[in-house]
Amino acid sequence: MDTEKIQRKIDEHEIVFFDVFGTLIKRTVPEGKNVFRLVENLYDKNFSAKSDFSNKRIEAEKTAREKCTYREVNLDEIYEFLDTDTATAGILKKMELDAEAAVCIANEPLYRVFQYCLQEHKPIYIVSDMYLSSEQIENILQINGYHGYKRIYSSCDVRLTKWENGDLYKKIIQDEKLDREKILHIGNDQNADYKKAKKQGIDAFLIPEEKNFGRYYQRSNKNFTYQCMELFIGNKMLGQDNLAYELGFEVFGPILYGFTRWLLQQCEQLNLKKLFFFSRDGYLLKNSFDLMQTDIATTYFYISRKAVITPILQFDSSFQDILKHYKSWDKTFSWKYVFARFNIPDNLYEPILKKLGIDSQTEITLNDLLRSEEAKNVFAQLMPFLRINSRDQLLFLKRYMNEENFSGTLGIIDMGAGCSIEFALNELLKQTDISVTPYYLYVHAALENTDYRKKYLDSGLGNPRFNAMLRFCYMFLEIILAAPHGTVSGYTENDSRIKPVLENNEYEIPFKSTTEAQYIEILQKGALDFVQQFQQRLGKYMDFKEADALTGFKKFGITPLPEDIRLWGNFQILLDGYTNLINSPTHSSYLWHPLIFFKDMLNNVWPSGFFLKYISCRPAMNFLFDIYLMSKYH
Repeated sequence: MDTEKIQRKIDEHEIVFFDVFGTLIKRTVPEGKNVFRLVENLYDKNFSAKSDFSNKRIEAEKTAREKCTYREVNLDEIYEFLDTDTATAGILKKMELDAEAAVCIANEPLYRVFQYCLQEHKPIYIVSDMYLSSEQIENILQINGYHGYKRIYSSCDVRLTKWENGDLYKKIIQDEKLDREKILHIGNDQNADYKKAKKQGIDAFLIPEEKNFGRYYQRSNKNFTYQCMELFIGNKMLGQDNLAYELGFEVFGPILYGFTRWLLQQCEQLNLKKLFFFSRDGYLLKNSFDLMQTDIATTYFYISRKAVITPILQFDSSFQDILKHYKSWDKTFSWKYVFARFNIPDNLYEPILKKLGIDSQTEITLNDLLRSEEAKNVFAQLMPFLRINSRDQLLFLKRYMNEENFSGTLGIIDMGAGCSIEFALNELLKQTDISVTPYYLYVHAALENTDYRKKYLDSGLGNPRFNAMLRFCYMFLEIILAAPHGTVSGYTENDSRIKPVLENNEYEIPFKSTTEAQYIEILQKGALDFVQQFQQRLGKYMDFKEADALTGFKKFGITPLPEDIRLWGNFQILLDGYTNLINSPTHSSYLWHPLIFFKDMLNNVWPSGFFLKYISCRPAMNFLFDIYLMSKYH
């Protein structure tokens, strides 16, 4: 929308009229009487009813217009003809007004135009053909930041309309004693806001009918909840000029919101009153849950695989048992990486490796390590340190749990993946009175699956499309859930309290002017803003299914847009060293070496980003994903 063109037109006039719905205000529901669907959803849920309110409300308005002699009816008159008792009608009318306020949000470009009029000291009048009264319209406008206008004229108050002969314009001019030649009316309806204004001698500016959707909107999805969510996203993102924020709001916000709502429902079902969000994956999840303002106590609990595995190493009889505490290992890794996982200092293992002629940076696989006599020898010499350190850390961890009231029946919240923390923690809790129910954003594998483990997203073989998609964009779930601190390596005592020992935050990269941590902060702010704003506006009116939460992420995961590829391609993560999400090509030309291209793609952390950076064809990427899906699961 060309707001500068509208402002130039305003400069030619002294007085400005604004239409409301479709102009100053956008509704975040699809076209039609869908506000009534929201009311029906809420009423039926709250009263365990099957009210058929939407159809009854449409019929009541039709009857009111037929039987009333006025040119416009008001909401009270419509509800007089609603097929229900007086008490129920009162409840439904209140719900409708609340729903109208919930779905109405400021049209960002027109909000700026409105502010320009105030800045230029132009008298403003609000003009609406609507069954809502001026008081009811004023409530909607003020909720959305519209203040400073002279007066609201609603057709149902004065019983005159814009759309027939423009009589409502004539009424305002007479009441306010205005010179019609000095007036500009701004609206979105070709007939009521343009032709009939012109007929009354008023200059008019017709704004385009625009539906605003997010960048990853899927037009083929006709699901009502999804349509409402996307209209909400599209209108809220107008005026944003930060791609990281937009990605957080549109793509990751719905996942975060869906998980948070699901977790709240789980707590209600099990009557859980205490939740522990495990660092670091639980950082954003806790912030999101706290936005729901429940009476459930939440604690950010400093823990990690390393911090909970270390205390149980003292009970292992072999180095193979020690290694098996970690459920996931890279395909190859260095000896240094192995010892770092168990908090073994360099000065302890380096001399031992040196005697054996082993460089600590030498790459090795897990299978080779498990069969290695050298590894057996090294761990045998390190076992005294491991046992002493393990006993110390166990005492610290138990004290930390006591200080944080980690006892009784509680829920633990984490990202999931291989569930290494859970398995190790269960070893420690066998002799306690602590009953733990783990809740995960997703669980990647069905390892030792149990009834007590709850997961929001199934990324195992039972959900092959999501499982396959993570191969192309998994790291973004790690990025969005990153906490602003490093992992917990263990615990120490400080001022008679147990404190976590934190490693460096790998995203605070010192050699970049703009750190990855700052990008993450903006991404997370977008996601949290979605959670808070969507909950406040539409949360109580609709169920939010997993499919709704994942739609944007699926589209981004497989076919990211060029601007996101440019923004995130050089984002650096720490694996076995720092690496970009998209690495540079290994060959000067892939045209004659397609196998090298596909090898490079699969070796990249972000394969779909790599593919579309060098072959900017989204249908081809979709086709490639389908081929990958079929080859893996058929």
